[in-house]
Amino acid sequence: MHRHLAASGETFSSVLNTTRIQLAEQLVANPRRSFTEIAGLLGFSAPSAFSRWFRERFGCTPRDWRVRGTAQRRSGEE
Repeated sequence: MHRHLAASGETFSSVLNTTRIQLAEQLVANPRRSFTEIAGLLGFSAPSAFSRWFRERFGCTPRDWRVRGTAQRRSGEE
């Protein structure tokens, strides 16, 4: 698998990270999912590890991302 990924200019880590980013955006936007649940779904050992990773990638905490998204959806409804 690593050879096939390398042939396409990818690594396992880069594919994993891209997938996590896409899923994190969707999962964090859903207020029915807890951050603990999201951390587990994305393969993090603890919610704190997920929060650190999320802040490094998105520049804010998962909670801040969710609040902003909720506010944007509400302002779009009016």
